[in-house]
Amino acid sequence: RHVDDENENEEDKRKGKGITQPLITPDQFPLLYQLSEHIQKALDEEDGTVLVVSERGKERGAVVVITYLMIARGMYLDKAYLQVKQQRPCIGPANRYFRSLLRSVH
Repeated sequence: RHVDDENENEEDKRKGKGITQPLITPDQFPLLYQLSEHIQKALDEEDGTVLVVSERGKERGAVVVITYLMIARGMYLDKAYLQVKQQRPCIGPANRYFRSLLRSVH
């Protein structure tokens, strides 16, 4: 299944539930929102490849990518988490940013 098709389905589900604004807003998580914008800008450039790096690659980097998927692709937290987990099974984002994301969307 193509990612864009899945995104359209997610948007339709959100519209059906009366959700018209992003699940995460810039005022909630300004740093994560800025990082997501940088990721999108880099993806829009020549080769469209981005490497997100953190110390162990299990928590902070995962939260940045999960947040990007939520903001740029309109994914719900659980779906974004599972997509990242499929690509990097060792993730276990238990840091304060991830806990804040959980609180904000549930």
